Amino acid sequence: MPNAPRRRWESSFATRSTNGCPSSRRRASSAIDGHSRPERTRPNLLEDKMASQTLVEQFRHEIGPVSSTVDAREIRQKSHDFHWYSPVLTPQLQNCMADVVVQPQSEEEIAAVVTAAARRRMPVTLRGGGTGNYGQSVPVKGGVLVDMTRFNSVIAVQPSGIRVQGGTVIGEALEAALASGQQLMMYPSTMRSATIGGYLGGGFAGIGSVRHGILRDSGMIQSLRIMTMEESPRTLTLSGDDVHLVLHSWGTTGIILEAELKLVPAEKWIDCIATFPTYADVIAFGNAAFDSDLDIFLLSAVERWFSPYYKRLNKYFDGSRDAMFSMVKESDVDRYFALAARFHGQRSMAVNDAGSAAANLRRIHETAFNHTTLMALQVDRG
Repeated sequence: MPNAPRRRWESSFATRSTNGCPSSRRRASSAIDGHSRPERTRPNLLEDKMASQTLVEQFRHEIGPVSSTVDAREIRQKSHDFHWYSPVLTPQLQNCMADVVVQPQSEEEIAAVVTAAARRRMPVTLRGGGTGNYGQSVPVKGGVLVDMTRFNSVIAVQPSGIRVQGGTVIGEALEAALASGQQLMMYPSTMRSATIGGYLGGGFAGIGSVRHGILRDSGMIQSLRIMTMEESPRTLTLSGDDVHLVLHSWGTTGIILEAELKLVPAEKWIDCIATFPTYADVIAFGNAAFDSDLDIFLLSAVERWFSPYYKRLNKYFDGSRDAMFSMVKESDVDRYFALAARFHGQRSMAVNDAGSAAANLRRIHETAFNHTTLMALQVDRG
């Protein structure tokens, strides 16, 4: 059907501005008659102003009681995300720093920050949990970094929906939904630290996409309240296709203040591992499972050479075979492994939440997407 959501399962040149960050407007050299020589550049007045302590202090004075800091250690911590995964991004972004970090706790405080920054033409970068992998929350132009994690209330849980503030940690929103017998349609593998605003502003898919499709197509986002970036900021409510103006835009089209998300009935998901003699068998099984009527919340194909990085799952994934890591509805587990057997698969693990916690196992949702990369880098930074 043309309007059906696209479901998803997963297998596993820059120059520097004066603060050491990439800049598309500045080049180190230009080629003339086959020779390279330094290019003259006009002073960047904005960067000169941003480097001014006076400007920052004026900004802090105007925002009054809003929590802010210029502490070097905190600025360094808040100015980085997980771009260190990448040997390409690390040298480009490692010296990018904000000039001031703010932590607003209300819409009024967010508006005060926006007004003061817009009045001074100060760059603004939004940050949630800082779990992005590509530098989305890195302040490449310095300026103001807005840490949204104190703007974090679960406003209401209703039948088929939940309303939360943008800085709410996704895991806390999921817990609130589960307490009502409902659950989120999808969430990232980093749900314990990622925020709703960060996920909607920078995410694409997640745990649950095999069941509901990618964020854009899932119907999960019912409405968004956003704040515009201008001297007199406006608060707008977006619904329908208009939410796409903000979705996956990294905060560049507005600050996500509040999200209304669709909920579905909660299910008991079982963490499952099936192992296979070849990776081709894993992929063939994954396609068959995807096309079946099995109720599956996650399908993640994992090659056997990743096994040394899954120490807490080594009993079930020892490196002798490739594997499919999945979250399967409790009533469908036996059928899931029966289908795996048709592709030479073997049942290796099937545990519920209580069993996983008792055995101190790594949860399956934390083995998917770039969590695989994280676990590998924690063992071998090479």
